[in-house]
Amino acid sequence: MIKTLLVDGDNLFKIGFHGVKELYNGGDHLGGIYHFINILRKFLEEHNHDKVVVFWDGDSNSSVRKSIYPQYKANRRQDMNEFKYESYLQQKSRVKQYLEEIFVRQVEMTNNEADDLIAYYTKLSVDEEIIIFSADKDLTQLISERVTIYSPTSKQYYGYGDMITINKVNIPHQNVLLTKILTGDKSDNIDGIEMLLKTKSGTFGQDFFEINKKIVDLHNPLITEEGKELVEQIHTDTIDPTDRGYKNLMRMMMEDGLFKYLPKNDEAWVNFLKPFMKLTRKEKRNTNKN
Repeated sequence: MIKTLLVDGDNLFKIGFHGVKELYNGGDHLGGIYHFINILRKFLEEHNHDKVVVFWDGDSNSSVRKSIYPQYKANRRQDMNEFKYESYLQQKSRVKQYLEEIFVRQVEMTNNEADDLIAYYTKLSVDEEIIIFSADKDLTQLISERVTIYSPTSKQYYGYGDMITINKVNIPHQNVLLTKILTGDKSDNIDGIEMLLKTKSGTFGQDFFEINKKIVDLHNPLITEEGKELVEQIHTDTIDPTDRGYKNLMRMMMEDGLFKYLPKNDEAWVNFLKPFMKLTRKEKRNTNKN
C-alpha cells in the first residue's frame, strides 16, 4: 500500500513562523522557512513516505461556511504589523518554492479550506496508508484503520481506537464530530449548545444541529467543484520533473542563509538532503512508469 503524508500547510508554517524567532539571515527572519523544511525532512527520514501532499488554505477560504453561518471566524483578526506580515507572506511563498523542488505536491484553491481538501483526499485514496500532519483536532474526525493523525504540538500519533482530548475531556475519536456539533468551536466563533442555552438565543432555532453539523462535519467536506477537480488531479497525476531538483534546492538554501544553521560537519548538507532526494527518486520512478 502506498504510504502518503498529508500536511496541513498553514498549521505547520504558523508554528515555525511564530515559534522559531531566533533564526535570521541579515535582517530577514527565517523561522517559518527553516522550521517547515526541517520538520518535513525529519518526518520523511523517519517514515519513508512514497508521496507527500501539502494543503494550503485558499483565498476567501471561509466563504462557503460563512454563507451557511455568517459569524464563522468573525473573531479572527490579523494582528501582525506591516513588517511582520510582509515577512509572513514572503516566507510562506518561499516555502512553496522549496516544495516544488523536492517533488512535494501542493493543493490550494480559492474558496476552499485546507481541512476540506484533506478530507476529500482521504475519501479518494482508498489504496493509501495516510498520516495527516496537523495540530488541528477537527481533522481527528478522519481517523480510520488507514488514516492516522500526527500532532506536531503534542508530538503524538492518534490512530484507530485512540482517545482524543477536547475541552479537557477524553473521548473516542468516533465521537469527535458529535462533540464538535454540541460544543461548537470558540476558535472559529461557532457557538455550542451551552452558549445557546445561556443566552436563550433563537439564532439557530430548530436548525442548530443541522447548521453546526454542516460547518464542522469533515466526512462531508464543504469543497467547491474546482477544489474537487484539483484534489483528484493531485491524487492521480504524476509530477513533471522538468526544471526541478536538489541543485535548485541547494541554491535556494544558500540564498536564504539556511546552511549556516546546519550541523558543522562535512556531511551536514548531504544528510539534510537525503530524505528529499529519496522522495524525488520515488516520484520520478512513478513518472517513468507512466
